[in-house]
Amino acid sequence: QTMFGAFVAIGGWFVASILEFYLEFFSIWNLEPSAGYDICNAFQAELSRIYNEFSEAMDINHILGPKMKDRLIREYTAREFLDKTRFDSVLKADRFSAIMQTILSEDFDLGTTSSRKEGKV
Repeated sequence: QTMFGAFVAIGGWFVASILEFYLEFFSIWNLEPSAGYDICNAFQAELSRIYNEFSEAMDINHILGPKMKDRLIREYTAREFLDKTRFDSVLKADRFSAIMQTILSEDFDLGTTSSRKEGKV
């Protein structure tokens, strides 16, 4: 009976190791290169909400210009979003950085208005 328990434990460990190896090297690494953009599109409402909270909290007479101010707000948005969602524990570094780059990109729409982009808040 003790031998049976030992074989079951070793068998379970072996199956878990094979499953972990498969997940680590095949399923996660086979994500599309556009996975970061797709994830950001799926969470666009959340990202826009965070962006708007930070842009409202930023002082209107801030010393930075409008481009630098937008870049700073996007960086705070990316950090806050990635801290809440914890994609770093699920995705590898290259996909995690792709999400960060997508949020920081000016091409990705975070619900900014044209007046905000021109610096007229």
